[in-house]
Amino acid sequence: MMKNAYKLLFSEDDYLKKIGMEHDMNKEEILKDAQLRKEAKTKTDGDEHFQYLVRGPVWDRKMTKVRKGKKTGEGVEKGHLHPG
Repeated sequence: MMKNAYKLLFSEDDYLKKIGMEHDMNKEEILKDAQLRKEAKTKTDGDEHFQYLVRGPVWDRKMTKVRKGKKTGEGVEKGHLHPG
């Protein structure tokens, strides 16, 4: 069933497109995830060059450090894009 769950996204029925599936988390995993997210937010607020994100499967969540970058298109004026 899980192998074919992605097909719901491409369904013609709008109701079926809204259905999502996730792995279940027990209370311990929920608390650990919340603690990691809180710690990541605290670190991100204190660092102007890097952003800390919580990534990985439910059973093995880890905090990763990602360089903060310009948003897409920022600093580029319309019509002044280089080809290629």
